[in-house]
Amino acid sequence: ILPLDAARAARWRLWLAFWGRAIGSDELASLQREHQRELVASLDAALRRRSDAHGRPVSVDPRRLVALLDGVAVQAVFAPDEWPPDQQLAQFDDLLSG
Repeated sequence: ILPLDAARAARWRLWLAFWGRAIGSDELASLQREHQRELVASLDAALRRRSDAHGRPVSVDPRRLVALLDGVAVQAVFAPDEWPPDQQLAQFDDLLSG
């Protein structure tokens, strides 16, 4: 999901353009909210699988992951030299290992 390569960075630029339009459109904002709900549900399922695989609970709110994802991705799109892939991934490693 993170903009770790050119194709995913382009996808994020498209998302940012969509967000710019969605903020002024009830219909697009509704689509955005639905996408966020689906992403949160997907991350929640992934966290549960990770918890089962490691035999210990993962106590990270999936909404927190989405907020971190959005923030890191936006920063990486605008400042890719400051947010290379390893730096992006490190944010999640820190959160999930803590």
